[in-house]
Amino acid sequence: MADTQAAVTMMLAGHPFHDDVLLEKPVPAGLAFSPAQGTATIARFSLNSLDVAVESPGPALLVVAEAWYPGWHATIAGREVPCLPVNGWMRGVPVPAGRSLVQLTYRQNGFVTGCGISLVALLVLVWAWRSRPAGAPVPAA
Repeated sequence: MADTQAAVTMMLAGHPFHDDVLLEKPVPAGLAFSPAQGTATIARFSLNSLDVAVESPGPALLVVAEAWYPGWHATIAGREVPCLPVNGWMRGVPVPAGRSLVQLTYRQNGFVTGCGISLVALLVLVWAWRSRPAGAPVPAA
């Protein structure tokens, strides 16, 4: 699909997205999926993480019916794998043939950087306030 809107348009038109996944980004190089029918079981669920036990006869795409957002990351056996937007809002993770434990975790992109910038700005304001001459008028906003 070209983008999320194209996927939503296809689903509204009746595309059977339960059987045929709508990928919203190009498939990363070296990945291929087969229409393998496997099983997936949620092994652990918490606020910002999810573990899914997967068994598939061939390479497949695990689709998790939860919101995709750029901060979601996936690992299998400690190795990072792509977490892709699918079906307009869901998360998709390529899985190899056989048994796997897919670990999905959410890490806020830019949160630490934003906190650092806010802290520096606060320190500059405090320094400017404290270094003004005594009795100097406070500038109007």
